[in-house]
Amino acid sequence: MLIEFCGCRKGFAKISSTHMFRTYFSLGLKQAKETTDKLLDGECFTFSLGESQDAEEVVDAFLKIGAICFAKQDEVSI
Repeated sequence: MLIEFCGCRKGFAKISSTHMFRTYFSLGLKQAKETTDKLLDGECFTFSLGESQDAEEVVDAFLKIGAICFAKQDEVSI
């Protein structure tokens, strides 16, 4: 499962976002901060979730802090 991020809303919780990128995607502090800054700049990017992670839970958590994101299926090549 993939999660597409594409910016943030007014009131975005930057510190929470950095913490959540570290927790959900196992990023280091520097990379998590840079990823949060991309959201603040309105950039779009995609992260892949591990099989044991619940995409709905991750998306809901990011939506609650003001991120703009959604889950989508991995594209399968034949």
